[in-house]
Amino acid sequence: MWRILKCLLLSVCCMPLAAHAADVDWNAVKSLAKSDAAQVNRLVERLVAVDTSMTDQEMVQGYLANTYCHRECEADSAVVALLGDSAHEKNIANALAALERNPLDCSALILVANKILELGKGEDGSLDPRHEKAAHDCYLRAFFVFKAIASTGDGSKEHPFATASVSDEYAFMRYFLHLWKYTSQSVVATPSGTPCDMFDLSEKSEYYSASEI
Repeated sequence: MWRILKCLLLSVCCMPLAAHAADVDWNAVKSLAKSDAAQVNRLVERLVAVDTSMTDQEMVQGYLANTYCHRECEADSAVVALLGDSAHEKNIANALAALERNPLDCSALILVANKILELGKGEDGSLDPRHEKAAHDCYLRAFFVFKAIASTGDGSKEHPFATASVSDEYAFMRYFLHLWKYTSQSVVATPSGTPCDMFDLSEKSEYYSASEI
């Protein structure tokens, strides 16, 4: 699993990033979701397809507006439970179908991919190419969304990263920034008054060097 994640992280990090992170205009995101659902659907479809021609603004708008369009997903644990105790093609298909209720749920995408890799190994430790591809596609979509999140800020209180859910918040920290340990968590206000989570980190990583995020 970690070999695949490392390769994906390197490939995503090689994609062009904005020179300076732009703060999210939440009013504009809400307005887009309410006034042009068709445009949001197109943006979501491009994110699902990992369309690397998307601009950072398009990626962020699609990811965040998707939430305001009332797309709800099964709880992460429920999606993973659909896989059961085997990587049978039908089980994988059911789990992937459940993900499509919210196709940009990074946490669920990562968990399903991890479970497919766990269950798909044969007695000799080899992995069926079909299972490896299914897991790879989930990872790739999640990391493409992580790139969108990364373009929304720099992790400071002045320019926090914007996520669509708490579960995506943790997934972004763990799998994209490799930040697994923190000493405390609190809610703080940004300069604009928007509340956000702040973590005091007990360790840094090669992808994030500040002491808090």
